[in-house]
Amino acid sequence: MLYEIRLKCPCPNVGCPNPNTLGSWSHRGCSGELYINKYGMINCKKCGDNCHIFDSKFKCSDEEDFGISNMTKIYAAIVVVGQMDDVDPEISEFCEELSNLLIQERKRRKKDNDNNNNNNFRKSLYLID
Repeated sequence: MLYEIRLKCPCPNVGCPNPNTLGSWSHRGCSGELYINKYGMINCKKCGDNCHIFDSKFKCSDEEDFGISNMTKIYAAIVVVGQMDDVDPEISEFCEELSNLLIQERKRRKKDNDNNNNNNFRKSLYLID
């Protein structure tokens, strides 16, 4: 069973000019390859920085600035990757498990925010190749 895969999905930002372009993502700080594990943690293979996908900010090459990521678009992007015709069955299973976890995490964070009325900041900045 896979533990992590290369982060490759469409840009999850609201208003992205190319929302359906599938691309591999790299870390802004060091240009390292990014991987996502089955718990939603993004890990840079070059510098070791890591962050949960919901605490990340993304920017594709067609955007001038880092956009506001839409959590629904992140979830949908992972589902799309898992359902592609030519995807390895292990990757499909990985994406299904990850998408289920992200649904649970999103609900938990919404509940925490409703209870605490605090805004989570976006820690890491990632660029699409």
